[in-house]
Amino acid sequence: MKLFSIFTALFLLAGVSFVAAQDLIIMRNGNMIEARVMEISPTEIRYKHFDNLDGPTIVIPVANILSIRYENGNSQIFNAITDVGQSSTPADNSGTTIIDPDKFIFGFNVNPSGLLLFGPSVCFELGKGNFNSEIIIFLPHSGIFDVNIGGLITFNYFWHGRLGGAYLGGGIGIIDYTYRSYGTVWSVISFTIGLNAGYKFVTNSGVYFRTGAYIGYESFYGVYFKPDLTLGWTVR
Repeated sequence: MKLFSIFTALFLLAGVSFVAAQDLIIMRNGNMIEARVMEISPTEIRYKHFDNLDGPTIVIPVANILSIRYENGNSQIFNAITDVGQSSTPADNSGTTIIDPDKFIFGFNVNPSGLLLFGPSVCFELGKGNFNSEIIIFLPHSGIFDVNIGGLITFNYFWHGRLGGAYLGGGIGIIDYTYRSYGTVWSVISFTIGLNAGYKFVTNSGVYFRTGAYIGYESFYGVYFKPDLTLGWTVR
């Protein structure tokens, strides 16, 4: 368990270092480019792809760019929304939308994935930029062992994509179990630590989807696995 905890901590620290080393170009068509911006002029921007810094310098018109979030956390907007509330960005009719890294996101989700084996749960999610945190509350349910209540907190690094993105991180939790053996009722408080991974996206209407899994060590069961299939609403 000690080795697993050290691995999780090193992973999260590595994620922080990765975020601090890149610029993020957000295009008007919704695409996002991880880059190292080399030069900005009134009409064009020159950059190199972050995963190929020794490669060619790419030139794109400023008119095609919505904003740039630099490695130091500052942002620069090039094509903002007009005063009448109309965006200069072409309409996106795909039914899904990007998760803007410059906006704070709050999501409320219900997880029906474990109604038979793992029990229902609700989740509050907070996110901004390339980081998000999930606060998951396990609702009381019966099974081989009854779960009275429990909770799980995760801290994740999020890779932005066109229709959402993937996330990977770690978490810790606590669960209150009740089980019966030979006519005796036992109550156990169990702790868990593990890795959290999955994919999520948000529709234009704010409906939120997430799928993934949490796997780790639990002091009561040993190996702990929790599937994640959530549906909810996001306020951005």
